[in-house]
Amino acid sequence: QKGRTSPCWKRRGKTLEELQRELDLNVSLLKFEDGKAVRYVDVVRINLLVEHQGSKYCLSERTRFDVSSGRRHNLQLPLQKKMRIGHDWRDETRNALRCLVCLEDAWQDAYLQIDESSYKRYQADPAVCHFCSEFPGLQTVGHVHEVSVHISSFDALPKDEGQREVLESIGLPSCCDFVTDEITADGLIRLHAWHWRTCEQERLEEIIGFEHYLAQHGVDVALFGKGSMKSLGQLYAEVHENQESSLVEHTKEGGGGECMELIRTLSLLQIKLVVEVYRQKRGLTSNE
Repeated sequence: QKGRTSPCWKRRGKTLEELQRELDLNVSLLKFEDGKAVRYVDVVRINLLVEHQGSKYCLSERTRFDVSSGRRHNLQLPLQKKMRIGHDWRDETRNALRCLVCLEDAWQDAYLQIDESSYKRYQADPAVCHFCSEFPGLQTVGHVHEVSVHISSFDALPKDEGQREVLESIGLPSCCDFVTDEITADGLIRLHAWHWRTCEQERLEEIIGFEHYLAQHGVDVALFGKGSMKSLGQLYAEVHENQESSLVEHTKEGGGGECMELIRTLSLLQIKLVVEVYRQKRGLTSNE
């Protein structure tokens, strides 16, 4: 999972009415397992990419404001939206682009390219994914469907005035900040403040947020990268980009009471390769 470790939403839980509304809109599912209620929700996360002056830029949602409730959420996340249950991630990708940044289907067909080879689905980390903690005390199992979507080169973009207005409405071609408004399926008004930033800048900010997250849980990152030890960047890539391991929060008893620690979990595949040479069996070993 890509690291989104900076504080995302103010810790103000959503209401019971909002949970019921979410269920009615078919964007989450409530099941009872072992006597406990468990909420299931899937999110489509879109890395909307464009080339500008030799650099690759990615669209990030800086702030979200719910007009009806007055909630303001500081996100710093790629474009993402809860998926309707039972819908294909491709349809939900188009729906998110249409609802959140007002790109109609015809414009998407002409100027956007979904990179299906980039698609990945993974279980959301409750510690860093805001939609897993919207309802305090309610266990949430979430999955992220992440995909990259490329905007055509500027030479291929529309030249007529009407279509150019669409381009300018999302801050292009100069990669400016912009704001969109969304009317949700249940008639609520939501404002989204967007920011184009280079992919290098985005990754650097995510690693910094990841470092803060580790430090908050007592991990001494100053020891990383020394000798044969992996660096902070390598751990970030392992956990958030390659999904080769995960970090699990665990409560333990300390001298001053309970404290939270992180446990790194991973699975290893061990292969014993054996060949018979001159009637003697020999095994292949690795020094790693």
